[in-house]
Amino acid sequence: NDLTARTAEAFERYDNNAALLEMYKKHILPNQVQAFRAALARHNVVGGVSYLDVVNSQQTLASLIGNYLGALNEQWTAVVDISNLLQTSDLFQMHPVDHVMPIPDVNEIFRSERRRR
Repeated sequence: NDLTARTAEAFERYDNNAALLEMYKKHILPNQVQAFRAALARHNVVGGVSYLDVVNSQQTLASLIGNYLGALNEQWTAVVDISNLLQTSDLFQMHPVDHVMPIPDVNEIFRSERRRR
């Protein structure tokens, strides 16, 4: 019973983090990158937003990326726990590869904004 409960708990952690990562990939990170780009573009316009707004947007993006990486870490911790509980070396031998969205490159965002000017 203990092994079943620990395995179920590890699968639940994996599944919950997979759903959270999916939200980050599809909605949260793209929306914040768009908000950051918009703040940067408005800052470059005369009478636009202040530099502090750009910094706040950048800090929010960095915080969300940190949260994304934390959720990714928790998901892989659950994978390792499941693998250990099931005593298998290749847990995903039958599962298709799940590609992870890359972390936005802030330097590239700045370069593309400069090229637009």
